[in-house]
Amino acid sequence: MWSKKRQIAYLTEQLEKAYEKCYVNRQKIELYQNKYNNLFDLVFDENVHMINSVCVINDEEFVIYTAGFIHRFVSGLFCKYDSYFEMNFIMKKLSSRYFQEVARGEIEIKGRALEIVNIDAKHFRMGYGGRLFDCIEKYAAANEIKKIYGDVDIHTPIGLDNLIRFYEKHGCTVYGDYPDLHFRKEITAQ
Repeated sequence: MWSKKRQIAYLTEQLEKAYEKCYVNRQKIELYQNKYNNLFDLVFDENVHMINSVCVINDEEFVIYTAGFIHRFVSGLFCKYDSYFEMNFIMKKLSSRYFQEVARGEIEIKGRALEIVNIDAKHFRMGYGGRLFDCIEKYAAANEIKKIYGDVDIHTPIGLDNLIRFYEKHGCTVYGDYPDLHFRKEITAQ
């Protein structure tokens, strides 16, 4: 038989374990509710063109989607392409309560060429920009785009050497003379 003191200690220990399980379960429930609500909002948002990818980076789930879709038919004597598209690739943390944006890529499609105007990650060296670039590249291949190109921002906050390595890591050729640097990548059919 246990003493009253030992019984109280045992019950307190069991209560703390139960509370800990409930707390973990509450956190899991909140996490899944956030994911569901964020995906629900994306699906029914009229500004969202398409959900491109759901990916995992460092055990966190992210969604990449396109928004701000503008399509114009362009024709004329001096025009090199038939149509022109502008859109944003947006990457957000799926489980976040406020559905925080972690990266954004702005692109323009002119005929069979895709220009990356900007890739901006809110946090550096986390893999967000690379995942966004990969998603843009997959989009280009699926839509029969022949090349990706753009200007290299010499005033980048990650440093010019790091930015050049980023583009080279993703198979781009960096060319030009400082300060007029550019990148390009030929897309092969998959």
